[in-house]
Amino acid sequence: MSSNWLEDPVYPSSHYSDKRLLWIVTGLMLIACHAVLAWMSTCFGYALPLSERPILSMVVTEMCAAAVFLIAVWGARMEGSGSLLVAPWIIFVGIVLRATMFVSTPMQEDDFYRYFWDGAVFGKWRQCFSI
Repeated sequence: MSSNWLEDPVYPSSHYSDKRLLWIVTGLMLIACHAVLAWMSTCFGYALPLSERPILSMVVTEMCAAAVFLIAVWGARMEGSGSLLVAPWIIFVGIVLRATMFVSTPMQEDDFYRYFWDGAVFGKWRQCFSI
């Protein structure tokens, strides 16, 4: 019998700390990528010509965020059923990601008012495209 009765005999505590570290690091990296995107969104004014917008930087930042997300998905697959232990962290990171993008301005989007209209029509329980 183990000297520490709280320790899981199948997965030692170092296994849990490694998994938590992966979740913490990937969550913080995703938050950092989205914070950079929110900051970068101020450089996408509609009065600016396309040649002056930092499109390449935006794409590289999005690709970095996608790579970090794939690493988190890989970690979730490797962890298996123990992933419920990090559910509060996942929910927190999701809320922070949405909050950072909520305060940003649309980038490379010229039809976002239509989405507001679609939402208002859908809110009245009607199909947007049946009008």
